[in-house]
Amino acid sequence: MAEEPDSLQELSRRLDAARQKKAQEPRRNASAGLVGLAYRLTIEIIAAIGVSGFIGWWIDKVLETKPVALLIMLFLGVAAGIANAIRTVNTLKQSGAMDGGGDAAGS
Repeated sequence: MAEEPDSLQELSRRLDAARQKKAQEPRRNASAGLVGLAYRLTIEIIAAIGVSGFIGWWIDKVLETKPVALLIMLFLGVAAGIANAIRTVNTLKQSGAMDGGGDAAGS
């Protein structure tokens, strides 16, 4: 193979130029993705606590055991919310979605 045709050389030049341009652009979406993840995890924890607290309150109301079921269910809700958050973060780490986490991790 002596020489590439002109069209392949032109394509190679265009690809190199596009790669250089992409490498020079700052990563704007990395921190936005982490903020979205933080909101998601916060909402999941609050939802678990809220739902379990409501269920505990309802059980207390029906069985007239005032604070017992509420406290137990709130504790279980906190545990479930934190376990769910840990599971979500581990899943994202394994899939590689959290690689290159922005300025805070790299600088």
